[in-house]
Amino acid sequence: MDKRSLFLSDFIKKELELQLFDLTIDGIVVYGFLCRELRKKYMQSYFPSTDKDVLLLKKKSSLKYTIISFLQILKLSVINKRIDNFVYSFYRVDKVGDMFLDKFTDPLIDNSSIKKSYIIFEKSNNFEHKKPRLHSSKLVYTDYIEQKAIKYAKNNKDSFILRYKNELELLWRKLDLLMGEVPYSKDWTVIRLLRDKSMMDFYHSFFIKHNIKRFIAPCRAVFLPHMYVCKELNIPVLELQHGLNFGMGSITCLGYRDYHFVPDNFLSFEEKLQRERYGVENSRVINIGWAFSDYIKGKISDYEIKSNQVLVITTMSVDSLFRFIEKLAHNFPMIEFHIRLHPLARMTEKAQKIVKENKNIELRDNTINIYVELSRYRMVIGDNSTVLVEALGNGKKVGRICYDDMIPIYYNNEEKDAEWEISDIDSFKRFLESPIIDNFGFKLYSPFNSASLEEVLKQ
Repeated sequence: MDKRSLFLSDFIKKELELQLFDLTIDGIVVYGFLCRELRKKYMQSYFPSTDKDVLLLKKKSSLKYTIISFLQILKLSVINKRIDNFVYSFYRVDKVGDMFLDKFTDPLIDNSSIKKSYIIFEKSNNFEHKKPRLHSSKLVYTDYIEQKAIKYAKNNKDSFILRYKNELELLWRKLDLLMGEVPYSKDWTVIRLLRDKSMMDFYHSFFIKHNIKRFIAPCRAVFLPHMYVCKELNIPVLELQHGLNFGMGSITCLGYRDYHFVPDNFLSFEEKLQRERYGVENSRVINIGWAFSDYIKGKISDYEIKSNQVLVITTMSVDSLFRFIEKLAHNFPMIEFHIRLHPLARMTEKAQKIVKENKNIELRDNTINIYVELSRYRMVIGDNSTVLVEALGNGKKVGRICYDDMIPIYYNNEEKDAEWEISDIDSFKRFLESPIIDNFGFKLYSPFNSASLEEVLKQ
């Protein structure tokens, strides 16, 4: 276990010792809404990132989509129609051809009985929603719900503190012991709880009004208030696997979880799922396979693959990787380095300068679906990104960058055996000159099994 994993493991043990999940305020298990951000803050204090985001707040887009969202919800408020399936789509949609879609939920809708009765709620990504969007006639933006919840939290913070002074002081005493010297905001804890409470009130009414039969969504971290309400109303929660968890697993899923924060079923697509990384019991896991692979067949055009082009995949931290790519670009001027940023990564000033000053380094459009993008390249390199594993599964020659602070974390031993480690000029040269190996029969995703999905939907 590496140093970071040890720190996180100790933190999670401390949560249990302090009995944080036993605390309730106004009948709500509060720590389940706070633990992810506190874990992140604690880890960031000991393992800080040097990258500084270049992120612009898009106020006009925020206002525009809040208004659209309000009108969509107003329209729904006068309709009493039953809706069987509430789909909370992943907020990062992909571009396939001329259409944007959620690769986790949209293929399931089209290839199952879900399509008979459903609605899709979509959270914005950096205050934007992409168009044209598949299933747009069933789409509702959540911007108004979230903006209203934030406003409610700010307006009611002081009265909430007065009303629940004793409960909050107990929570804060325990958080002081948990966080130690790492600072956190007490006001933030209250605003976060009130924000989520406002959202819970909305969804409680909505689910009852439309007689929602089941809740379907990927990425547990963004639907905690929704799941809490579902548990209160006995609505089954079906969580879709939305990526590959490395090392110990997701910071959201690890450790003890109260009943309200655990899905009823976890629908996986992974051939050899390591369940402990996702915080679910074996009995809750059902492998339905990867529906998107069937959906995308015939939608990928044939591209000319150029032998001098390398696709570079980043994680959220970019500066070290960009410095290394600049070093490679200087030593291999005949090679074109096409960099695809992680959807949550932001270009720092240093990274922007490197791209500007090197003709053989360029940025790719990271809204294009990764499978479409992979089809254009023979060679793929990067640090600890799940895309490297997906590249292996698509028959690419894959190199893992192990430069500076980029310590490799492998998904499993099969992946490690199939990849090249690139730490300097010589190792990259060997990577370029090596043939594509057969990847040791590396298999990542199971084929889509519609029968398995339908069995779950019958429950």
